[in-house]
Amino acid sequence: MTIVEDNKKRQRSCTLENSILEADLKRAGQQEIVSEIKVWEITDGYYVTTKIELGAKWRMEGDFYIDDSTGQTPEEWFVTTRRNRKSPRIYKDLNRLNKCLKEMCLEIDFSLIRNKGSATTKKAPTKKRKLAEQRALARKRALAKKRSLAKKKA
Repeated sequence: MTIVEDNKKRQRSCTLENSILEADLKRAGQQEIVSEIKVWEITDGYYVTTKIELGAKWRMEGDFYIDDSTGQTPEEWFVTTRRNRKSPRIYKDLNRLNKCLKEMCLEIDFSLIRNKGSATTKKAPTKKRKLAEQRALARKRALAKKRSLAKKKA
């Protein structure tokens, strides 16, 4: 697994022409034509794009799109669900995503592109940290109250 920091906004968007279902990706993995897998981190979780190298004779049945007029395929495929082919499938947990990729017979390494500003890279406040912050705030308020009382007496 390769980890890359990415601050750039994604230019490409997921459409019907460049989306692939998990079942089709599994079939492509079994035929060993998946050349690259990228996992993109966003604020909601993670989504997957892949590159598939197709031979001239290779055609997949079903929802797998190949432009017959040019014989070319999209450079990057977004993994989607049947319900919504216009947006990539979002995985909330990286471990669950890794397990799904292994189940699809995709044992090749993938690149993880991390978004520095996403919620998953920021540390979530723990109970201990919250209590420490509350105590520090209470101390500041008590000190401010003592100072205001001292000023009134003087």
